[in-house]
Amino acid sequence: MWNPNLGKAKVAPALASPASYVEAQFSAMSGVAYHVWVRMRAQDNSTSNDSLHIQFSDAVTGLDSTTRTMGFGTTSSAEFIIQEGPNANGPDKWGWADNGWGAPGAPIYFQTTGTHTLRIQAREDGPFVDQIVISPTTYFTAAPGPRNNDLTILAETPIEGGGPPTCGFTLSAPGTSMTADGGQGGVDVQAPAGCAWTATSQASWISVTGGGSGSGNGTVSFSVEANPGAARNGTLTVGEQTYTVSQSGVAAPSCSAALSAASVTVAADAGSGSVDVIVAAGCAWSAASNASWITVTAGSGNGSGTVSFDIAANTSTERTGTLTIAGSTYTVSQAAAANPDPVRGETCAVTLDKTTLLVGAAEANWVINVTADSACTWTATADSAWLVVKSTFPTAQPVRGTGYVKVRAVANTTGVKRIGQFVINGVAYTVTQGK
Repeated sequence: MWNPNLGKAKVAPALASPASYVEAQFSAMSGVAYHVWVRMRAQDNSTSNDSLHIQFSDAVTGLDSTTRTMGFGTTSSAEFIIQEGPNANGPDKWGWADNGWGAPGAPIYFQTTGTHTLRIQAREDGPFVDQIVISPTTYFTAAPGPRNNDLTILAETPIEGGGPPTCGFTLSAPGTSMTADGGQGGVDVQAPAGCAWTATSQASWISVTGGGSGSGNGTVSFSVEANPGAARNGTLTVGEQTYTVSQSGVAAPSCSAALSAASVTVAADAGSGSVDVIVAAGCAWSAASNASWITVTAGSGNGSGTVSFDIAANTSTERTGTLTIAGSTYTVSQAAAANPDPVRGETCAVTLDKTTLLVGAAEANWVINVTADSACTWTATADSAWLVVKSTFPTAQPVRGTGYVKVRAVANTTGVKRIGQFVINGVAYTVTQGK
């Protein structure tokens, strides 16, 4: 083989995707150190024409290593230069070179036993290649011949020491990674014609679905079950080779909880209330009262749920208490006990046409009718920014006697249900707005 001298610049390191190259197959065993020699000649015996790159399909860094080196598609290579180091004489006719430069070349190892491929690509213009020797014994420390003016030609042989086993098996990859969802996979088997092999799973969650046995080249198909827990590894045994399946674990759910409302305002009378807890499935939570006049009646769950609570009657001034729910604070504000009417000296009570209303997520406008004694004055307020008191009749606030109040619920764009209240002289009118 000859790469004619065209005056091109030296290529170093090797190219991951060379435009041209030559490949050849050979047999070698795993767990064995090899020395590689190339019988070369430099065109015009020039030091500018005396080197080349060799890469391997599955060379590894050591005896028990699975780390690839000098591989196809990379810039890593073994460099073969006929000149023996920077201070040696220039090349003279044919000679034997290894992957050392002024020192013996490092051994080369292979991950599997069987057929392998080497690739030769240009480092400099002008080298001739006659023979390549891959030796674990005879030529492991000594070259087949000198570096200069060599006449040695070796007989072609498969491999020293009796050769590899009759049936060597190679897999297209050492393993694969799968997501927690599981799925399907496959691996190709390379074997000489007539060499029978089988494929078996060594893990209960990996099943061989096709190619459980074969002869010569073939493909093994398998399925991986969904993973309900932590990351795990399992293996297949294919033709005496091990194929590893690594599967990631299930991500833990995010247990950050949200409440459907941050607070509520209630009347002075005894009553009850509730607030929704929104959290991922599998996330446990609990609720506790921080005020003696608020009692939690339903206060724990796993996943989304509802907290219920009772409120004692208020016989004094306005007060505020809190609940701690799934790490968040929920505030309950209770109106003061009703004051006597300043004119008649008796309790100024009002009656509403209803005290609860369910509205949709769109903006809603309606009227709350208020019945009161002619001497009783009343006012209307809202405890949430999305509830609006528009106007009152027959007069602006404060209103005396029977009348009504026009109100509005602003459109809900939060994506969650919310609850708020209008309070009219201590009487709560609760509005629940859908999402």
